[in-house]
Order: sequence, then structure tokens, then C-alpha cells
Amino acid sequence: MSTDSSLSLQVVPELLAPAGSYDALKSAIANGADAIYLGLKENNARMGAENFDFETLKNAVSYAHSYGVKVFLTLNTLLTSNQLDAAAYNALYAAKLGVDSLICQDIGLATRLLTHRQKHPEDLPLEIHASTQMSIYNKSGLEFLKSLGFDRCITARELRLSELEEMCKANIMDIEFFCHGALCISISGQCLLSAYLSGAIEGTSFNESGSLSGRSGNKGTCSGPCRLKYAFEHDSFTNKINPYNYKLSPSDIATLSYLDDVIKTGVASLKIEGRLKSPEYVAYVTRQYRNALDNYKNHGKCHPNEGNKTVAISNMQLLFGRDKFISGNHFSMMQQDSITLDYPGRKGLFIGTLADVPVKLPRPANMPRNLTLFKITVKSNACTLKSSDGITVLKGFPVAGGIVNKVVTGHNTYSITIAGNIEDGRFFTDKYVNAPVFQTYSNDLYAEISSMTKQGYTRCKNRISALFTAHSGEKPGLVYTFIDNNGKKYEAQVTGDVQAQTSLNSPVSKKDIQRELTKLGNTVYECTDIEIKIPDNVFIPMSAIKALRREAIDKLSSTIKHSQKYNEPLPREPMKWMETNKKLPNTSLYFYNSEDFIKINPANLTEPVIIYLSMETFSRKSTALSCMQKMEKLPAGSLLMAYFPYVNIGNNYKNIYKHIDDAIDYIGGFMLANPGDYEILCKHLSNGDACKKYILTADNSFNVLNTEALHFYHSLGISSVTLSPEMNSSEIIRAAEKISDTDNKKAEYIYRGPITLMRMRYCLLSDGKCKQCKKMPSGSLTRRLSDLASKKFTVKSLGNDCHNILLSAPIERSKISHSKLIIRYNI
Repeated sequence: MSTDSSLSLQVVPELLAPAGSYDALKSAIANGADAIYLGLKENNARMGAENFDFETLKNAVSYAHSYGVKVFLTLNTLLTSNQLDAAAYNALYAAKLGVDSLICQDIGLATRLLTHRQKHPEDLPLEIHASTQMSIYNKSGLEFLKSLGFDRCITARELRLSELEEMCKANIMDIEFFCHGALCISISGQCLLSAYLSGAIEGTSFNESGSLSGRSGNKGTCSGPCRLKYAFEHDSFTNKINPYNYKLSPSDIATLSYLDDVIKTGVASLKIEGRLKSPEYVAYVTRQYRNALDNYKNHGKCHPNEGNKTVAISNMQLLFGRDKFISGNHFSMMQQDSITLDYPGRKGLFIGTLADVPVKLPRPANMPRNLTLFKITVKSNACTLKSSDGITVLKGFPVAGGIVNKVVTGHNTYSITIAGNIEDGRFFTDKYVNAPVFQTYSNDLYAEISSMTKQGYTRCKNRISALFTAHSGEKPGLVYTFIDNNGKKYEAQVTGDVQAQTSLNSPVSKKDIQRELTKLGNTVYECTDIEIKIPDNVFIPMSAIKALRREAIDKLSSTIKHSQKYNEPLPREPMKWMETNKKLPNTSLYFYNSEDFIKINPANLTEPVIIYLSMETFSRKSTALSCMQKMEKLPAGSLLMAYFPYVNIGNNYKNIYKHIDDAIDYIGGFMLANPGDYEILCKHLSNGDACKKYILTADNSFNVLNTEALHFYHSLGISSVTLSPEMNSSEIIRAAEKISDTDNKKAEYIYRGPITLMRMRYCLLSDGKCKQCKKMPSGSLTRRLSDLASKKFTVKSLGNDCHNILLSAPIERSKISHSKLIIRYNI
């Protein structure tokens, strides 16, 4: 180990591990997690996990805290108005059980909890974190969260490391970053594909009842439609016919090989994805990142031995790997080779290809009838398969696999006998020669994980001192004292229930008391300085001293926790540039492409309308003037609004102030796509000339599903909020009825047209290869996509940042007439 004292000053992020079950929680703790995140049986984004009820949560918190490990509770789904009270109750009850933070997506729930914490800090002595489902991906988004009082942000997974570093160095709040696990093709929180296909969106051909049934990614029940096959229709964009493949399914990210670069960004926490994964997976992945972080702390480098890193990555691939691990967007634009085009599920570790026709063997009498005995020959330069290991043969899907019985080594080939399952009756033909073979189970690896977990991870202890006092006829007292690295002092003073007695024959010894006070077991403390003040002839039962020790340690931990300072909401000054009194038209037209607006026939419009065009429209003066000429022909009172980029990241974010300045002379307001956009306008327009006022509206990407969220955004001065498409008609009507008649606030709902199902930082259009997209206006280049059930989608390019959006087929829902509702047409 290095003796360089400067290395100990390296800032090492917290390691946050998943716990979809109690066994996974214990595995994570035993392998070095600093914190655990888990969910209840409801209102969490992984409803398919085993999850926790209040009784198991209580035990989990007690168990984790005994090791000094924090517990974060996920309440990271959208909620209807009817679900808010129950979710808030769960949060308050979990706080009583001692959880260390709450992770929220729904702004209605979050603001309720933040307000309650400010007024009653004793009820919520914990941090409140913004879920990655809130789609925060720039500094402005962090500033918005800080203004509300959030303590931490779990950033979008699409960030470059350079962008992550910029956000961290702004020192706005702690940032949590996904370092390992599954990756969605869409920005988290911005995917409606599962909800759309499963009938959770009213007005689609999949939902005729108007109910909110179905499987929604925003409600923790995603059906994973991005892991299905899709194909582009033949068009002029490419000369080849695209086959059906898994073009929306990225492989998993793993930052272990470049973890030094991630740490240097300044992230506060590294998060491992995997609440649906096995305890063994959680154990091994947690230990590998723990080892790397400890190496960084002690040596200034995560991997002093590169060979250990290679083995660790291979083993993680074996435990759960869709394909080779990727870096996603961390360094550059994610390319097509990051997509699992041939198979979207777990593959394991590639070991070779079939060298010959598989051979079916006679089945022994004692073999179960649902298994087949067969032999394959695998071409491979190195094969470590042993008896009892598992393999899979893939050919677009798993066609054969099972448990290895025997391995015979040849010249660069291995003859392997397997007892397993055959999915394709044609398997024993030359059709499968050269099919890839993957190892999916290693008996040795699972034995290593078991041994590693049983041995446990040795944690550093916090040193505390103790003062024990007792006098005959009085109750004994104990004080534990802890001084942190900043010199802050914490004390826990407790008094026993049993009086000390005079005893000439069997007095308690100082040695016995000292031994009992240092029995701190699995706690995060070690007592190194003990002062005992007792007379020579006093007797105290050891059980009473043990009870004092436990009470004092619990009180010390509670004192430290309750002394934490949490972010306070920041008061906002009135925005002089913001128009909040103007009455809005009852209809809006949202154009994905400004050229479509220029082509409309004004004679078809008899009432004033809101026109939404992309902000980029006004960066081209000729297009902006054409749009203004069209506006002059619309009914009086019509309003032109510019909407922010779908994903305000990369070049979009760098150029956003220029785009605002290009638009302000033409428009009457802005439509926000993300909470960070609000902060951008507040900063930019407040610093300028406020002679003109602008209306603000919010897109459905704000994920407003309840009235508290709606009222919150109204309270910021946003005149109209487009409600989530996941709200049905009755929910929309109830939301409208809750809007006060005394102000000019409204809500919009998408009545007709396509809806944005995904917002991607990936170029799906050109299959990851840069072509002509950058040369064309945002939204003007489209391709048609279909799935195996002939359901149609549209993919649109978003200009020079190579972002895409995925649109549904047009929907049409019931028309709702209400004075507080704006009917929106997407065109």
C-alpha cells in the first residue's frame, strides 16, 4: 500500500447499490455498499422486484444502519391525485423507521414533502433526492431543483462525462450518477412507449375503455417494448431494406474500465442499477466497484492491477450481460454497435462458435423427460467451461442451452456434452453451424461470490470516546462522544433504569465495564478512549450496562443524522418579463415541423389559436418571416409560441441563449420542455430589457398527472400546463375543475395527433451512421418504423445534435369542453 499521505485526501464517491429483496440488501452490505436503495410494494419504478413492506423495511433499516450503511427509499413514480395522500403517508412512516432519503419523480409529491420538511423537520429528518425520472440533464435543471430544496439529483444517464463534470463543478448540489447496469434508449421519464402499447393512454387503438390500465414506465410497470423487434420502411433515406431487429435495445453500461475518469468529474455517488437482479449479481458487481474505489483512495488509481479489472468485467458479463458492456454517451455519440440488434436479453460471456452439426445423444433413463442430452463442438482459443457450468446457443434467440456434463479439449475446439433444453426442432442440422455460444453460469464464480459474501467487507470505523459514571443509590450514566473530520462534536448522553448498589462481595470491575462498552460489533463505531468513574464497591448488572450501551449508540447515530442540514427552498422574486394575466385561446396547434405550419390554410381556423413552433424555427430569418406572415392571416388574438428543444443538452444547451434571442422579437411566449428551461428563462430574461412580457406554457414532458403538480407549476407563473397523456378524460376534467376561476391559468390536453413516445440522445434514423440529418431543419427528416404486429411509428431528426424523437400513430380522444382547458392538436 502506498504511504503517500496525499492519496488519503482523494474524494471517493459513495457507492450506492440496489436491493430488490432483503437477500440482495444483505449481499450489497456484505460487499461494501455505502448506501442501499430499495422500494415499497407500491409507488416505485421497479414494481416487478420483490420489494419491501413496512415490517421488512424496518428490519432492513436496522440491519443496514448497524453497518453504517444508509437506506434510500424510492418513491419514483408518477401519481394520480387519488394516490398522493397514500404516498405521502408512506414517506412519513418510512422516515419514522429511519430511512435516510426519499427519491421522488412526481413533483406534486416532492413539493408536498419538501414543504412539510421545512415546516416540520422533526417529521422528515432526511434528504429528498430528484429521481433520474425527472429528466435533469443540465446545470439549469440543478438550479431549479435547488430552488425547491432538493438535496441531490440523480442525473440523466445520457450525459457526457464532460457535461457531468461541468454540473458537478457548479457545486449546486450533490449529484448521483449511474455507473453500471441497464440503459434505456429514451431519456428516463420521457418514455411513453410501454404505456401507449399497453392501453394506458386514452385515445389509442389499444385503449377503448378510457381506463388507466396498462403497463407504464412512469408507474413502475414498464413492459420493455424497447427490447422488441422493429424495422424501417423502405424509403429514399437508404438503399437497403432494413430487417426487423432490436434497434431500440442498447447494451448495458459499465464504467469500471474508466472509473478514474468518472470519479474525477466530482460525482457524490455512484449508483449501480439492478433491483430486478439476483443477490449474487448485486454482491459481485458491488464488490468490484468497492475494490476499485478503495484502490482509488489508497493508490490514486482504481485498477493498479489491470488483469483484475479484465477478470471482473468478464465475470460481470457472465452474471448478466446483454452483449459487450458499453460507455453509452459518456464520451461521444452512442453508435449502432452499442445496440443489441440480434438479441436484447441476457447473453452471458461469449466463448466461441459451433464448429460442427450438434449431435443428439441417447437420453439416460434417469434424466428428466423435459431435458435433452446433446453434444456440441465449439471453436474457441480458450474455454474455461467445467462440469456444472451453464451455456446457451443463440441464433436470434436462445435455441439450446443447459448444464455442462463433460468437456473434452481438442485443438482450438472443445467437445461439450450438455443436459438441457432445445427450443428449435431443427437444431441438429448444419443450420446452426457458426452460431455463437455463451457461458451463462459458472459454478466457480458463484462459489467465489458465496465465499466473498460470507467473509464480508471490512469497513472503516468511526472512533468514539466513552464516559461511564455510577454511584451507589443512583442510576448510572453513559456518554459517547464523536468528533467528525471537520471538528464538529456529537454527544449522546443516557441514563440507566436500574440504580447502582453497594456490594462488598461482588462489585462490578472497571475491566468488565470497559469490555462491555467496546462491544460495538457490526456498528460503524469503535470505542478507543474510555473513562470510568465508579467507586470500588459498586454493583451494576451487566445487562443494565449492555442496555445503556445500545441506547447510547442509537442516540449517537440519531444525533448525527438529525444534525444534518438540508437544502431550504429559495424565495423567487416576481419576474417582470412574465405575462400571467393574458387570457389564452381555447385551442392550440403544435407543429413538429415549421414547414407544416406554413402550409396550413388559415380559412380553416375561425377562432384564435396558440401556435407552437420549435425555437430553432426563428434562427432562420426567412423561415421566421414566413411564419409571421402566416400568423397575420390567422384569427385575431392568436398567439405564436416557441418551444424549447426536446432534449436541451449538448449543442442545444450551448446555443440556447442565442436561440432565445433569435425568437423573442417574433413570439409572445415560450413552451418549456423541461424544468431547467424555466430556470434558463428566469436567468436570461431577468438580466435583459423587460419592456416586453412573455407567456409561459409547459409541454406534457413535465409529466403532470395530479392537481398538486399542476398547481405548483401554475404558482411559478406558468399560464398553461399540458397534462400527461396518461391521464384519462375524467382525470383531466377533475384537474380542470380544481383550477381557480379567479386567475387566467389553464391546462392543455392532447386531443388529436401523434404524441412523442421517446426523446433520444441517439441517432436511430441513420442507424448510428451520420448522414444528411445535420443539413436539414429540426423535425423535417422522418422515417417510418413498424413492429412485428404492424404498429406504425415515426422517427424524426432533431437537427445538428443527432437527437431523435419517436412519435405514435395519431391518437384521438374524447373532446372535453371546459373553460379551463385548451384543446391541443399535434400536427
